[in-house]
Amino acid sequence: MAGPLDGLVVIDASWGMPAAISTMMLADYGARVIKVERPGGGPDSTANVRKSTDRGKWSTEADPNTDAGRAAIRGLIENADVFVESFGVGKADALGLGYDELHAEFPELVYVSVTGYGNVGPTRRVLATRHCSTPASDRWPSRPGTAKAPSSWATRPCRTAPRSSPRSAS
Repeated sequence: MAGPLDGLVVIDASWGMPAAISTMMLADYGARVIKVERPGGGPDSTANVRKSTDRGKWSTEADPNTDAGRAAIRGLIENADVFVESFGVGKADALGLGYDELHAEFPELVYVSVTGYGNVGPTRRVLATRHCSTPASDRWPSRPGTAKAPSSWATRPCRTAPRSSPRSAS
């Protein structure tokens, strides 16, 4: 049965949960989502959660750090309606896959850049996929671009084993 997004083509060149869940929902509603995998998988390719968020997606391999990989991604973008990336602040521009360059070539393309804490501010280079929010100190931004926040939040590395309560992290 066709969904409301039937006919929409999405290129998903992201990694990490926020973009994976977003593109999974687009696939659930009928979009054709093509996941661009790093050759050999990637940092989260064997995670069960990642496997569940890849449901309904097509898959191809391309390394955006090589000329051939970037050419393959551009070839996919030529026929796409949406491009989703989570390369990190400034990385897409350095690869020639940033908004300005792609918009000049494909003005109808919807460009989605998923970053943990925005493109500006003191936490812009923090990878949200590598941290969990836990109560602790004054290092958690209350809004993008701010350094000070409520004293009850901080970022700490996630543990792979579940705890009894996410707020009990030490």
